[in-house]
Amino acid sequence: MLSLRFLEHLARFTFRAIADRHPEIFDRLGTHTKCRYLIDVTDTPFVLLLLPKKRDVRVYFRKDAPKKVGAIIRSPLIRLFELAQGGSDGDALFFSREITIEGDTEAVVALRNALDDADIDIIHDTIRAMGAGGYPLRLGYKIFNKLHHKLSPVIAGLLKT
Repeated sequence: MLSLRFLEHLARFTFRAIADRHPEIFDRLGTHTKCRYLIDVTDTPFVLLLLPKKRDVRVYFRKDAPKKVGAIIRSPLIRLFELAQGGSDGDALFFSREITIEGDTEAVVALRNALDDADIDIIHDTIRAMGAGGYPLRLGYKIFNKLHHKLSPVIAGLLKT
């Protein structure tokens, strides 16, 4: 199992890479940068605390999650990833109950709109922030994408039969 400390370092690096590449997110949040967003990754034992005003993120075990937050967003990791990437319809996920929210819904809508407008690519932005050290990961990611693109139709066809 990954350590909490490692996950927090990874989350902070990724969050800062995105923040550096897409500072307009914070402008779009306006007064909601003061909101403390708790992201409950329901299929893991972890939660993330987004602190936009500080441009920081913290990771906690769910049982140790802070109680004083402005908004809570709950969903499985893949759905949260898709939402951050702009690859899923947040309204559809909300109405199908694949994502739930509590607290300041206006702040959650502001966050969603800011992310949608930012055209984020989490993996690309993170690898790019690694500079030359990210080259092997960038190459591996390109190979994976090409293989995935070519093999997905073949696998889908095999599953139909």
